[in-house]
Amino acid sequence: MSDRDAVRADEELRELIGDDETLADTAAEVRAALREAEIDPAFQRRLRGQVVQERQRLIDTRGARRWPWLPRPPAAIAGLALVITVAVALVLTLVVSRVSQTRPVAVVASSAVAGLESVDPAEPVVVNFDRPMDHEAVAAALRIAPATAVRTAWSGNDLVITPLHGLAGNSPYVLTIDRALARTATGARLAADLHVVFGTGGSAIPAGPEPVPTGLPQRFVAAADEGSEAVITGGGLVIATSARSSGLSGLLRLHPDGAAEQLGPAADAICVSRSGRSLAYLLRGPGGTSIVMAAGDASGGRAVRADVDPGSPLGWIDDAEVSFVGG
Repeated sequence: MSDRDAVRADEELRELIGDDETLADTAAEVRAALREAEIDPAFQRRLRGQVVQERQRLIDTRGARRWPWLPRPPAAIAGLALVITVAVALVLTLVVSRVSQTRPVAVVASSAVAGLESVDPAEPVVVNFDRPMDHEAVAAALRIAPATAVRTAWSGNDLVITPLHGLAGNSPYVLTIDRALARTATGARLAADLHVVFGTGGSAIPAGPEPVPTGLPQRFVAAADEGSEAVITGGGLVIATSARSSGLSGLLRLHPDGAAEQLGPAADAICVSRSGRSLAYLLRGPGGTSIVMAAGDASGGRAVRADVDPGSPLGWIDDAEVSFVGG
């Protein structure tokens, strides 16, 4: 609840109660509820119980006299007290409802595969939440990049994600729980998106005769800086994110004959789509980060501004979209 809403509700409460000291304790607790980020259900029940007690004490004509100048409370006064008490209960109910539905909560999601680089592509991924969640809402909020068909199931607070056809081998994956759709079991919104980032290992080799190792010729083409990545594109070209060759340095395109071309400054990450027709790499500069999407041979690059976290991998969804971790 915003400060303005809290002040307005407090003014309405003060107007309803007036100077009636018998409701002072209830009013104090309701005002305390206005300042809380979340209302505990037990606290809510206790407040409602106190409202009922106050109402009974006000309309009980057989109890102690509360108006010394009257022999007993007239029915009109008792009825007014009942109306005031019901109004207070209504304000309390509205406050509890609005606070629980509009105040986002910080939810923590963790997974045993988070940060790992060689997860078994055939195994399910389990995401644990630190509180009970709305199962259907969380399943609807699940996003996986690169996109793949999955089946979801729950075991307590654990979301079990099983790829229907397995994950791709040697690929970075990002699981995202969209805060716009996900809800806790009590209906609260999430304060932020949740992410689980991991990489898969090589796919299992099918049963059968063991393949005969093939010797690959090795040839020096460039000196790579520490942390540099390199990918092989169509036609045998090599794109290195941070290398040095023939007096050039930075993001280099290396040809099979040893020739080198500089494509730009050193890049932080690089990824080729499964088809090999698309390439993406990440550039950082004084103005922020940009993802360059280009053809498979790194030609025709187009830079798109994006807020990418340090160390984030890049991944292609078909040849249409590039996934990354930000925020």
